[in-house]
Amino acid sequence: MTDQEVLRYIDMAIDRSISEYKRQGMLKDHDDVTYSDACEVIGDYFERGKSNPAITYAIQTQRFDPYFRIIARYFGDKATIEQIADEMGVDISTIVRNKKRLCLAIYNDL
Repeated sequence: MTDQEVLRYIDMAIDRSISEYKRQGMLKDHDDVTYSDACEVIGDYFERGKSNPAITYAIQTQRFDPYFRIIARYFGDKATIEQIADEMGVDISTIVRNKKRLCLAIYNDL
C-alpha cells in the first residue's frame, strides 16, 4: 500500500466519523453553532432593553431587508415562526431561512 492510499483511507475514515458524529447529534456544523450564538446574543439584546449600541447598529444595518420584521417579531414580540409566516403570508420555511440569514448577518456585523 502506498503512502497516498494510506492517506486516502485516513481521510475516508475521518469523513465517515464526522458524518456519524453529526448524525448522532454529537457534532454540529460551524454555521449551526454560530447561528445558535447569534440567536442568544440577539435574544439577550431584546430582553435587556436594547441597551447595546453595537448590536443596535448591527440590527439597523439590516433594516431595509424585506424580511427584517422577523427579527423584531420573533425576538421582541415573542411571536412564533408560525404566527410570523401567517402574518407575512409566506411558508414557514421562508421565515426560518430568512431568520437564520438575518441573525447571521447581524452577528457577523458585530
